[in-house]
Amino acid sequence: MTRYMAPAATLLAGCIIACRGADPGDTSSGDTTSDPGTPGAGGSGDDVQPPPPPVSYGGGTLVGGDHGYFPKTVSKSDAESAYETFRSDYVESCGENGLRVVTRADETMSEGIGHGALLAVGWDDKDTFDGLLTYYQKAVAVTDAAKSTKHGLMGWLVWADPCSFQQVYTGASSAADLNMAMALLQAECRWGGSDYYHAAIRIIDSVRKFMTAEMPEGTALLPSDMGEHEGCMNASYSAPGFYRVFAEAQPEQAPFWNKMADDHYVFLELAADDSTGFVGDWAPIGSSVCDGSTTYVGYDAIRTHWRASTDYVWFGTPAAKSWLEKVTGWVDVEVGSEKLVDMQDGFFSDGSELLGDPNEANSAFLGAVAVGAIPVSQKASDVYHEIFREVPPANDDDYYSVTARALYLMLSVNKFSPGCY
Repeated sequence: MTRYMAPAATLLAGCIIACRGADPGDTSSGDTTSDPGTPGAGGSGDDVQPPPPPVSYGGGTLVGGDHGYFPKTVSKSDAESAYETFRSDYVESCGENGLRVVTRADETMSEGIGHGALLAVGWDDKDTFDGLLTYYQKAVAVTDAAKSTKHGLMGWLVWADPCSFQQVYTGASSAADLNMAMALLQAECRWGGSDYYHAAIRIIDSVRKFMTAEMPEGTALLPSDMGEHEGCMNASYSAPGFYRVFAEAQPEQAPFWNKMADDHYVFLELAADDSTGFVGDWAPIGSSVCDGSTTYVGYDAIRTHWRASTDYVWFGTPAAKSWLEKVTGWVDVEVGSEKLVDMQDGFFSDGSELLGDPNEANSAFLGAVAVGAIPVSQKASDVYHEIFREVPPANDDDYYSVTARALYLMLSVNKFSPGCY
């Protein structure tokens, strides 16, 4: 893969307060051209000039990863069809405020915007990507409106009238902002122009400053920039493969991001069930106390398979392969491919209550098992992807399952790229 050495980016500064009610037309906090030296405009407050633009490839082609057993039982047309379903059913125009992802009729979650951006750039859909980016940046302006210094991160939920940003929850979700940053780096590689790169670096710096913590066990990702879920981690939020890309895109911070990528697996091992390898939605950060800790494997935790498989496909990370081999091996022995079609959309990390009503499994759960098999073996990848491919559309009757199907299949056909890094 072609790599470039990008210049240092100006650090963001901010505080842990947020509100609603800003003019959504004011994009100063999220716009890629905001002055990084102006207090309260997403900058450090020092007299610092923006870095010169990096080399811009913009070649129109993104190359996938080099590692793993890509399934022979799904095709590019399967993956592209899943994206078209997502776009037609869940992407809505908000006029001058861009495009939103309809997570519910009166709600848009930042995770939906981040997922949509990853999908749009993966399928070379610039109009959809730019529309989602506009919405993200305007939501950032609303989120940051009452902060004395700005974080430049989107509040995790917009509701009531999402197109006018009538109500915005002020805490950000680290998973969503990581996804948007990664999508912006991919967009820079695909379409060029340098604005995407600088927008990505602003988010990456904000995540590093406001959403990470040094713990005795290593560097951890925090769920939010506002101290919510104190002492807790959500393993599915953390994206070790993305961190390794950030290290390439921002080499002056490479030691930080590479260490955080490796430390992800330290925390994952501590949180995972000893027998199955599954991890619950919320767990203590290492030795911390987490009041909301649970062994329930829901729509969050099951996505951890996709995060780890991405890290392996892109970088061949041994720890990712090891964890996925454990989980896939347990499924092979204790469940088997024939019964997996009965997988429930929620169970416990010891494997109890994994099976439910016949043929009710959806793409969010079956797809996670399938992509988790990519690092394991050709047989496992083919078998589990064939089951995944045959999930009836009626089983995917919500935003999350449709989105997960599109994301997972994009990785399965090696259309999910680290970009030019």
